[in-house]
Parts: sequence; C-alpha cells; structure tokens
Amino acid sequence: MLKNTGIPHAGLRKAVALTAALTASATLGLACSSGEDDGASDESTEEGALVSITQEPSTHNVLSTMVTVEADEDVQVDLSATADGHEVDIPRTSASATTHEIPVVGLRAEKDYDIHAELVDADGDVVGDGDVDFTTGALPELIPEFDERVATDDRAPGYTFVEITPSPREGFEDGEDPLDDQHVVVLDSEGEVVWYYSSKGSVGDVRLTDRGTIQSIDFPFAVRETDLLGNGVGYWGVEPEVMPWMDLSEASGEDDAAQDRPEATPVHADWVDLRSLHHEAYPMPNGNTLALSITLHELSPEQRQTLCPGDPEPFWVISDVVVEYTPEGEVLKTWDLWDMIDVMATPGEEMCATSGQIATEMERDWGHANSVIYDEERDAIIVSTRHTSQIVAMEYGSEGGPQDALLWTIGTDGTIPLDGDVPRYQHAVELDDDGSLMFYDNGNRREGTAPGTDNPPYSRAARFVVDDSSDDPAEWTATQTWEDRRDETSGNPVFAAFLGDADVLENGNVLIDHGGIPQPNPEDDFNRCMIVEVTPDGDESGELQWDLRIGTAERPVTCYRTDRVPSLYAGPDWE
Repeated sequence: MLKNTGIPHAGLRKAVALTAALTASATLGLACSSGEDDGASDESTEEGALVSITQEPSTHNVLSTMVTVEADEDVQVDLSATADGHEVDIPRTSASATTHEIPVVGLRAEKDYDIHAELVDADGDVVGDGDVDFTTGALPELIPEFDERVATDDRAPGYTFVEITPSPREGFEDGEDPLDDQHVVVLDSEGEVVWYYSSKGSVGDVRLTDRGTIQSIDFPFAVRETDLLGNGVGYWGVEPEVMPWMDLSEASGEDDAAQDRPEATPVHADWVDLRSLHHEAYPMPNGNTLALSITLHELSPEQRQTLCPGDPEPFWVISDVVVEYTPEGEVLKTWDLWDMIDVMATPGEEMCATSGQIATEMERDWGHANSVIYDEERDAIIVSTRHTSQIVAMEYGSEGGPQDALLWTIGTDGTIPLDGDVPRYQHAVELDDDGSLMFYDNGNRREGTAPGTDNPPYSRAARFVVDDSSDDPAEWTATQTWEDRRDETSGNPVFAAFLGDADVLENGNVLIDHGGIPQPNPEDDFNRCMIVEVTPDGDESGELQWDLRIGTAERPVTCYRTDRVPSLYAGPDWE
C-alpha cells in the first residue's frame, strides 16, 4: 500500500474502482494533455505556513494542471484560478496535511491563469498564501466546433459532458482520418470548452462518480476508470480466452488512452460465457458495478427457418446479459434476457440482419440492450433493449448466480398495458427521483410514420410512470406523462435514428441529446447531433432553454450521450 500523505485521493466506488489499497492512494484528476507550460513552475514564499507552490501541466490535455502545495504544518487548501475575468474555484480540501496535490480543471483555452492558494489551519484561519502561473494551450484541431443557438438564464448550471464520435469524412479510408479520434468534451455554463479527452477506441457512458473519478465504457468494450487528470486507475474486461480479439494486454502505440490503461481485471462468471462489457456500467449502492454483456445461444434449424425464412446460414443468437461484478472482477449475479423473454414470441426486428455493430452472418443481434440501471425502491434491474423496443424490469433477487425472474416489460409485446405511445428503438432509460422513467425514444419504424411522407419519423424524450404496487400483476399499468418533440428549422421533426439520451437535471429541466441525426436528412446532408435543454410544461414539450448543434458537412459527428454535473469536483476529498 502506498503511504497516505494526506494528499486528496479519488475514493473509488467499490463497484467500479480498485481495491481498497489503490483507492486509498489514487489522486483525483481528469483526462488531459499539457498546456503551453511544458514543465513545473515554482513560486515559493516564506509567508506563514506556505513552503512552496508548484504546478505540472497534464499530459492529457492543454487545459489542466496538477498543483502541489507544501506547508510547514497541517493545513487545508483553497485554490482559485483567475484569467481575464474567468474564475474557477476549487473546493477546499477535506484533509489537513503538509502536502497537497490538487488537480486544477475547468479552465478555458489560451488564457494566462493566476492560481492562488490559501492555507487554512484547524481553527479556520488563513495562515499562508501563494500564487503560481499556468498558461493553457490552444484547443487541438480534433475538437469540433460548437454552435450554441439558444442559451437562457434558466438553464441548469454546471458542466456538460458530451461524448462525440466523428463520422467518416470524404477522401479518407477507414482508420486513416487524422481527426477520427473519439472524444469526451466538457462545456461550462457559458458553452466554453474546459476539458476534453480523446481516444482511438470507443468512449461512451462517461460519468463523474460521486467519489470523484471518471468512469466510461472503453475500447475494446470494457470499463475504464481514471482520475481527474485522465490517469488510468482501473480497467475491467472479459477474459481474452472467451473473446480472443479483446486481448486487453495489447494496446496501440498510437492510442494515448491505451497507454494509460492499468492492468486489466478480468470479469468472469463460471456459469455463462461473457463476451464483452458494453454500452453502460452502472454504479450500484452496494459498491459493485452493474454492466451489460452478451453471450450466445443456439437455435434449432426449425427455429432459424421460422425466424428468418430462407436464410441459408446457420446462426447463433446474441443475447444480452446483465452482470453484477465486484471491484476484483468476481461476478455475483447475471440476468440473461434469453431466460426471461421468449425469442420466438419476441424476435425483434433485426434478427435476420447479417451485419451491424455486432451482428454477423453467424451471430445475430437479437435485443441490442443499450442501458441498465438499478431501481432501489423496486429492488429491480431495468434494461432498455433497442431491437425489441422494450423496457424490461427484472427482479434483483436474494441469491447469487443466474437470475430468471421477470417483473414486467413495456413496449412491443409488453406484459403491462401502456397508456401512451409505444417506444421504438429507445435508448438510455434513467430513473428520476420520483420513481418515473425518463428515456430517449428514437422512433425507428414507428407505426404510421415513413420518410418522405406527410407523417415523417420523429424522435422524442419521454417519461413513463409505472404503477406495479398492487399484489395482483393484472392491475399493473404504465402511463406516459410527458414527451418532448422538436422540429428542425425546416419544419421537419427531429429524427435521430440511433444514439440519444434524456436526463432530468437538478432544477427539473430535461437535457436531451438527439445524438445520431443521420445523413441524408431533411435539414443537412451529414451526420450531426442536437442537444437541447427544456423546462417541461404539462404533458408535452416545454420552454427551450439551450440549443447546441455539433457537426458540419466538413466535420460530421454523432453524440452518444450527454450529462451535466454541478461541479467537476466530487467525493470525500473536498469540503
């Protein structure tokens, strides 16, 4: 175990972090690379308790730096960074110590910041102070432009994480575009870029944990944990012998993210072959992680012909499996949708597709789950399955091992009636504080709609309230209580055929990510995303508070999810 010096550390959630030993010593930070200051600078003073204050630019982005404060007595530290009227206040460190390493994040590009430190003793008195300079660099070309069209004072304050995937540009073969890195970009309340992280592989479901670390789904379909400066502190994936192409021990020399991966912790279950960790990793209240995986199931020749008449190829069915695992990679429980939903009765609409994100001629993508959450009030696991257009609730269960108790389904072939519009190819089901379900409804193949007609397809954010409180399941109901639809400037409805997210913010507004507006579309002939924030009014839509567009013909992009947090500093290391 590393010596505990009192330096603020990222207390990793047991569910998604490291062992207790690593947790006790990891330093907070976000993913970044160095600014114009390419080395540490030192501004020492002999006033009061301060011995020295230095800074070392991040190796992951040009907007962040690590500040080290040395004192001659145990103190807490307040930091602020000021440049040209822009100020970032870092919360006071919770620990008193003689040495503090503090990540400074949330700064804007190409600015000269004065970073000021105040040292506070046990009585709350300032016993010393000092300053150090830090100059941020220019944003790299790989960061796309952000077109902020609406921004009112009624937006929820905070920092917005946007997960961006460049689409192929004309003139480049696959993998040859120098701007094809996937990015996480953070915007402050004024729409300025204040943090970013780039990866050659996929990066999705990025979240700031309440212990101050950054967790994401990472290439090749695993779970990655970093500190606030982007330094890897945890990595979890399925074992290579189960899926050889996912050998986590190998990393591309061109991939800065891969170079920072810690040694992978294998996630293994004795009773099912897990083949990936994908789409979402949800931190459980018990300290474990709830994630999505997949496994294969065999069909008889008669079943294959019933599902895909005339298909000459024998094929397996890819089934989604929810996995609960510990920080050490031990799988405690699994929920295989194959055991709860009849594939012959609900085959979905992509079973016969022989290509796609994971589908092949030999392996067919049945449900394509894209989100998983735990509902503590119901003690239930809730999953969104895209290709079957269902929201599925399963009992958490009191025993370990494989689980097979279905509570209900909403949507196609739903087990409880829905008073509202049936979701289609939906994404990102979230649980609101009042127990309702908020999600993004993409609307693919929605009944009564078709491209090029008077009723074109549309996407929406929607809220469902589920009443399953009765002891009699026949009395359970689901009710749509709100939706938000948007029109393009052309008057056509916004339609994102893939990706998307909808989150309820702290002030009650809803942040909606129309993440995959495809080409061709009525508005523009390129892939792009539209992120809006609305104040719900009654049972539909509401006042628009923020409208952000990303993607141009020259730089087409899509956006997997968005998330807003009140601060980039979270967890027990800060007061």
